[in-house]
Amino acid sequence: MHTLLPTLIIGAINFGLPLFEIELGRSAHAQNQPFTYLSSTDPFEADATIRSRANLARSRSRSDRALLGQLFNSFRAGNRPGQIPIIANSVTRPPRSAPEVVIRGGDCSELLGPPIAAIQYLNSTHRASIQGGIRIVHFRSAPALLFHAYIYAQIGGREIIFDPSARNLGELSIPERYDLVRELTFSEASYIYHKEWGDYFSGARDFSHAVLAYNQALIFYDFDPNVHRNLAAACSTVRDQACTQEHLTRAAQIERHR
Repeated sequence: MHTLLPTLIIGAINFGLPLFEIELGRSAHAQNQPFTYLSSTDPFEADATIRSRANLARSRSRSDRALLGQLFNSFRAGNRPGQIPIIANSVTRPPRSAPEVVIRGGDCSELLGPPIAAIQYLNSTHRASIQGGIRIVHFRSAPALLFHAYIYAQIGGREIIFDPSARNLGELSIPERYDLVRELTFSEASYIYHKEWGDYFSGARDFSHAVLAYNQALIFYDFDPNVHRNLAAACSTVRDQACTQEHLTRAAQIERHR
């Protein structure tokens, strides 16, 4: 049984967890807590609170580099007053969108939501031009299935690391060597939210909703073989053999071309 508690990496995510390794019986669903999943949800929606923080950061900045620093201060994660709380992995509870994370905190992938929402909002209103995406990495001292996520921004030909749980902009929360697992655009990164809902529903044995969530994840990013395998397992449970075979085949195809 895979340990989900992020004891080594603060705010670690369990990225690409095979279905049979999801810890069962610990989900909020199983504990009869309320939850809502809509496949149409944009995990990086900039609500009024995020827009307000983004606008304040812009008003205090004369350049995009300075703006990134202001956004880092506004959406910094930690245990001090005013910081967004770092909490445990989302497999044992419903995943959270950016507006929810600002209020209630999140794990390391969820903590990327508010700054991504702010960056995309400012870019869309032509008040910033910050390009980039996110990276999923595996620290070499970490257990095999514990991964970390951070934002990288491109400004004026220079790359800047934006890790909300780090002490400073330009640093990682754990300053050690790592291997790159996956690099995603901001748009592709939406798949993580829907994938984690699929993992959550699978852990709760709600396989019909798991199929819905995994399919939505694949709309944003089709190249994670573990999502295809998890979807295949969920389809098998609801007795959709065509779906099962389709996604087992796709998972194998992705791995052959790595």
